[in-house]
Amino acid sequence: MITINSHLSLQPIKIEDQPKLLELMQEVYPDAYGHFWKDDCSWYLNHIYSLESLKKDLATPQSHYHFILYNNETVGIFKYVYNQVYTPLSPLAGLKLHRLYLHPSVQGKGVGRDIMQYGEKLARKLDYKIIWLDAMHTHTQAQLFYKKAGYIKTEFQLLPFDLLKDEHRKMWYMHKMLH
Repeated sequence: MITINSHLSLQPIKIEDQPKLLELMQEVYPDAYGHFWKDDCSWYLNHIYSLESLKKDLATPQSHYHFILYNNETVGIFKYVYNQVYTPLSPLAGLKLHRLYLHPSVQGKGVGRDIMQYGEKLARKLDYKIIWLDAMHTHTQAQLFYKKAGYIKTEFQLLPFDLLKDEHRKMWYMHKMLH
């Protein structure tokens, strides 16, 4: 368990947590991204949060996957990955904030901000020169949140998922220099 503050902590996700992870993401993800998909986003959720995908994530030593607990209640997930090359500035590598999803009940309570600050503090402790993430082009609320935290957009990539609507395929690389 990683304590971030008196209300907030990170609990490592284990393989036996897969049903809980999938259930949580079935509750959290559709509100923010369900309309991006040609189906009801079930394919994506069942693919990304499957037992097989979780085994792969947990077998990757540089990947760190956590439940976010707010007042001891599970309210989201946070995954970060050490030493990930930032494609727009290759070969520069740093800490990638890979997944940060929060239940709507805690949005606006500083949880996302505190998690982002934890990630930046960790990246500085590891002496990375960059921290980075991906943000969906059409999810402007998330981009504004990251911009407020000091991240800038560099270039975009197109996501290959067949069931993703064409207008939502663009994903921005966003980064923050630390030194």
